Amino acid sequence: EQAYVDYAINDSLALRGGVILVPFGNNEADHYAPLREVIARPLSSRLIAPSDWTDNGFGLVGHRELSPDWQLDWEAYLIAGLDSGIGPGGLRNARQGFGEDNNNDKAIAAHLTLRRNDQLALGLGLYDGDYDDAGLLRLRGLGLDFSWRLDRWRFSGEYLAMRAERSDGDPADLRGGYVRAAYDVQEWLPLSWRNEAFPDARLSLVYEYDHVSVEDLTSLASLVARERKHVLGLRYEPDHSWILKLNREWSDASNRTLVNGDSDGWILGIGFVF
Repeated sequence: EQAYVDYAINDSLALRGGVILVPFGNNEADHYAPLREVIARPLSSRLIAPSDWTDNGFGLVGHRELSPDWQLDWEAYLIAGLDSGIGPGGLRNARQGFGEDNNNDKAIAAHLTLRRNDQLALGLGLYDGDYDDAGLLRLRGLGLDFSWRLDRWRFSGEYLAMRAERSDGDPADLRGGYVRAAYDVQEWLPLSWRNEAFPDARLSLVYEYDHVSVEDLTSLASLVARERKHVLGLRYEPDHSWILKLNREWSDASNRTLVNGDSDGWILGIGFVF
């Protein structure tokens, strides 16, 4: 999924080149599925900025200590970028294969993260590049994301907006985001589930709200599809390796189905962290 080489210029700045995870969206909270609070990835992490979006490129990564408690991290790359596969399902099918580039333009993807210890992270993501084969139509994006830990609470979320130029009309807009909250309630566990064999067992209640709005770039009528999702869940970690999740999802859609449409259902997941 990733294969890159870093060359350290100094202790806080390095050159990076290879196959990278594109820094757009809340990758810290959503990329690694077993550690995500919910089972299914958010709608915005599927349609606007896929959480498994990798690309070929090179750039700079670094950090700066602002104070004993605050740090600024940054990533900025030149990458092949997305291609003309933008369609009714958003940007997911516009990702290019490794070593491929459909035009001579190089896209820019960058992310700034302001951190306060391990408790708070505030992120700003930027994307800019031509997407069509001729290299004449621009795709631009802005993303905001956060993660926050407060005692038993854990919060995270993102808002992503992409605008794709058209050759024969106004630009198409793709927007979406989510907010998520988790609260630890391990005292609800039976003693046998948090005894000496599982001294670090944790049980969490989780809620997430998702919303996406996707304008069909291929439609002259500028049809906009919208989908919303509510998730309630339980997450049980008997130790630091095993993670069990149970989610109930409620979805509704306008105009057409993007992911779930109007479907509701239960999801059970079992994960293992090496």
